[in-house]
Amino acid sequence: MTMNRQNKRSRTKYTVKFPLELDTQAYNNYEPIGENELHELVNFNIKNVLLTTPGERTWDNTFGVGLNELLFEQFDEIEMDVLEANIRSQIEIYVPYIFLNEINITTSPDEFVLSIKLVYTIAQVGTSHELNVSLGETAAEPTPPPLPPFEVSGPSEEYR
Repeated sequence: MTMNRQNKRSRTKYTVKFPLELDTQAYNNYEPIGENELHELVNFNIKNVLLTTPGERTWDNTFGVGLNELLFEQFDEIEMDVLEANIRSQIEIYVPYIFLNEINITTSPDEFVLSIKLVYTIAQVGTSHELNVSLGETAAEPTPPPLPPFEVSGPSEEYR
């Protein structure tokens, strides 16, 4: 690849970063996603596919895996294979610019946790990345602090 073409490719901008933050010095006043951050865009798109429930997008009823609906289900090996095939199919259709190298699905029925690890390669740039998506309660989540005691008092003297 010539230096000019390589330099042009490194300046390619794909879209803007989310959440949107105004930056008057950047592309279209928002910070862009370039080749170095392309995996962030791919992760965003994959998460949308995994977490969207089929039928949620009225203009495309077949879009999405609907992982949230599967969270409290009891899985056996056949259902895990069906889920993996559904994930592969959805990514092939809606995120066609990646090669899916590995899918690892684990469940923890006692803790109601569904975890998916995806290893993929972005075809255009040839870089491999890993995305981990976990749904449900985990022991690692901090417990909120206790609420302060609730005190009940009568009306103040000025309202009597």
